[in-house]
Amino acid sequence: MQQKLLSKQPKRARAKIFGKTNSQRAGLQALKDSGTGAVETEAAKVAGIITEHMTTMLSAVSHKKDTYLPTDVPQQQHYPWDQEGS
Repeated sequence: MQQKLLSKQPKRARAKIFGKTNSQRAGLQALKDSGTGAVETEAAKVAGIITEHMTTMLSAVSHKKDTYLPTDVPQQQHYPWDQEGS
């Protein structure tokens, strides 16, 4: 029903969903800590759980672990353009 109202009358549907008042919507009341398995309700701990989750979710897919210093590069690298006849 809401999908139909949203597609045909979006302004009215949003007013119905969100209300016309500027009241605050309720935030997260509790989250389960993946490390301990306990449900946390304290605001600081909930914020820490969210921070930890977002940090791991947004971290780089792969970390480069190689060093790129000239002294660490193997001396005998065979590039195609270095071969004779090319």
